[in-house]
Amino acid sequence: MRILHPGDLDWALESFGDHLIDHTGKNPFDIEYRVRFKNGEYRWMHATGATIRDVNGLPLKVAGALFDIHDKKMKEQQLEDLVTRYDLINKALVEAPWDMTVAAGDVVNPNNEFWWSPQFRKTLGFKDETDFPNVMSSWSDRLHPEDTERVIQAFAAHLNDYTGKTPFDLNYRLQLKNGEYRWFHAGGETIRDAKGIPLRVAGTIHDITHERNKEHIVETMTSRMQELSNSIEEVVRGISSITNDAQDLVAAQEQSTNAAIKAKSSADETQNISNFIKGIADQTNLLGLNAAIESARAGELGCGFGVVADEVRKLAINSAEATGNIESSLNEMKNLIEIILTYMDKISSLAQNQAALCKNQ
Repeated sequence: MRILHPGDLDWALESFGDHLIDHTGKNPFDIEYRVRFKNGEYRWMHATGATIRDVNGLPLKVAGALFDIHDKKMKEQQLEDLVTRYDLINKALVEAPWDMTVAAGDVVNPNNEFWWSPQFRKTLGFKDETDFPNVMSSWSDRLHPEDTERVIQAFAAHLNDYTGKTPFDLNYRLQLKNGEYRWFHAGGETIRDAKGIPLRVAGTIHDITHERNKEHIVETMTSRMQELSNSIEEVVRGISSITNDAQDLVAAQEQSTNAAIKAKSSADETQNISNFIKGIADQTNLLGLNAAIESARAGELGCGFGVVADEVRKLAINSAEATGNIESSLNEMKNLIEIILTYMDKISSLAQNQAALCKNQ
């Protein structure tokens, strides 16, 4: 018993005992366990046995055989490990695999066998083959109408290119069971014969909806930022134009102010001349009056001189009246110029403030 593997010892002995004490003979002895060889290696063995019993079912003699099944057991174990590994990987996969066998190299043959993985069905919201059968239409009928022709052509182009240089690698939309369309990235590879004829194709799909949404958001934001930048440039150009106009206005106001100041100076000079003429008129009038008095004293001899004196006085009076009118107009002009200068100062101040504000923007 020491040659039995410690992990198999108890249950192997129990199985042998159950076989012997079963008086009905219905409990067979047919088990697999590990045995330690002389070199210390444990190998799997298949043990069988049969028992001769008396009329009461009591065991009288037991015989059996032992078969080395270690290599077979190892291959089965490897296969089981691979299946377990695949199941675990399939559950952990972000990608959803699929597979198609191409019958007679005909990519549209109705006998082409499709296999949609559980992960593929789960990704689209389905449970099993009952609601998502292993046929091409299960997939193709769920393609977005805007993507169907493009995707089918890409798939056919990949399969029908016997050189194998046309890849199957693209993005498209698929409709989930709940009716929602989502973006997927699809890729595939094909096994071909010596002539390049497709024999089997397999691939995966991967949900990229979030990535596509991010790209769309980035594109939208970039577009809006560009529009905002263009608007800001327009505003800057407008402010620059306003600044230039405000500066031109300031210059014009300065020129107008200078002209008004010169006009005021000219009015002052004109008033001085008018005052000088008025003084001459007053003196002429006084001289005319004196001449008239002297003419009256001279009698008939001064009649002619008296006429001249009257005319001189009339001229003096008219000159005085004209000078008065000029002075009145000049005073009115000076008042208006003062008002203009006051408004010019206000406008100039406002224009300078506007130009300064625009320049600082």
